[in-house]
Amino acid sequence: MANTDGGVIILGVEEATHQISGLDDPAKTRKQLWDNLNNRGKVSVNLLTESDLQVTQIEGRSIIVLRVPRASRRQRPVFVGQNPLTGTYRPKRMF
Repeated sequence: MANTDGGVIILGVEEATHQISGLDDPAKTRKQLWDNLNNRGKVSVNLLTESDLQVTQIEGRSIIVLRVPRASRRQRPVFVGQNPLTGTYRPKRMF
């Protein structure tokens, strides 16, 4: 996402059915996300700020909404792991 136009990731909603399953411990999930995003061994650069990660209640269940910004030309490619050739993901366009 960051290597293209950015986008939104929603945790706690089933991808196939769009049913809200919720997160058991959103605070723990939030901490794990920040820990991984700030670990250069896991992600090449953290583009997110506090305002990009929101814990929200829907139907009495907690979900996390992440707004992934587009990486600047200097920040690209954003990749996971140690190798940009194997850790870069470019999502398919949905429309």
